[in-house]
Amino acid sequence: TVYCFSPSVSQLSLQISPACESEQHYEFSGRCCTKCEPGKYMSAKCTGTSETVCQPCGPNEYMDVWNEEDKCLLHKICDEGRGLIEVNSGNRTFQRQCACTLGYHCNEDCDFCLRNTKCAPGFGVQHPGQRDKDTVCAPCRWGYFSDISSSTDECKSWTNCRTAPGRGAAMGRCLRAEGEELLR
Repeated sequence: TVYCFSPSVSQLSLQISPACESEQHYEFSGRCCTKCEPGKYMSAKCTGTSETVCQPCGPNEYMDVWNEEDKCLLHKICDEGRGLIEVNSGNRTFQRQCACTLGYHCNEDCDFCLRNTKCAPGFGVQHPGQRDKDTVCAPCRWGYFSDISSSTDECKSWTNCRTAPGRGAAMGRCLRAEGEELLR
């Protein structure tokens, strides 16, 4: 005796329906439903007879992923009192971006600014501060100096007293180094 099995149409449709564990779908009441697309939030979940209901984000709101959220996220505020300026206003699908004013850099989340470190005398700027990174200081190597605190200045080269005559008494003292006289 030979038995044949033929899947019904309903079994076939279940096999080709989208996976409910995907980025764009969720399971609710035994049904696979579509999440809300970026720029929208979910005002009503799907039911046995209706699809998910999504609404667009309002002014000053955004949602950057497929979601099941009941409200959109608020854009961050670029607070000038915290040294922040707006560099991208954002939209319904993209968060507003802030940066710091000159001489400052952002904390990790860029919700406030920190003053760039000043390199102490004897140190110079190896890497200047950037929007998201502090100044990196390094000790001045032999033949170079720094006599100020600065968040922007590199170490300066000593002056060769032989090639800059008459400056030794006015600007500092001359030193002998490897056969040359240098002003320090």
